[in-house]
Amino acid sequence: MSTNTLNWKVKAIAWGSVIAIIGLIFGYSLEFRHFSNTLDVERMVGLALLLGAATGAWLANRLSRTESTSVGKLRWWVSMLVLCTLFMPLFVSWLNRLPLSNTTKRATVEFIEEKPFAQERFGLEKGKKIAPDGYFIFVNYQGEIIRFRADKPQFPGKKRGDLVPLELRPGNLGFDWVRF
Repeated sequence: MSTNTLNWKVKAIAWGSVIAIIGLIFGYSLEFRHFSNTLDVERMVGLALLLGAATGAWLANRLSRTESTSVGKLRWWVSMLVLCTLFMPLFVSWLNRLPLSNTTKRATVEFIEEKPFAQERFGLEKGKKIAPDGYFIFVNYQGEIIRFRADKPQFPGKKRGDLVPLELRPGNLGFDWVRF
């Protein structure tokens, strides 16, 4: 195999990896909205991080066998552990929300409040009237105060303590989520 062919293959793999990582980062930026509307998201992310570390260790063990130097082995271990651990929560969240069934569970929750929020990349300008970018919805679900995020008000006219319906979508991995 000539060095030109090898260089072309290495460059193609490198560029493909860069594009894939940028795509995954973009996927994360879109997924944060769903994280905030998933019940028990802390446990889901924690389990996904453990799964990612285990997957990374397994891949690193398999791939590092081809290396003869300890530096080469270390590169595989570090890259696989970091990449798998970082991106596994994204894949787990996607898998949890995959539309395998169209069922919903209806839950009655205690309404606490709905708060508008505004986001600006470079800060809010003083004195400028800002339209809300979305709403945080606080409810009491099974004795726990939970915050959801929505684009528009979901319970206009409701007061603190009112009971409101909430449509929960069962997650494929057991982590229910809400779509507003």
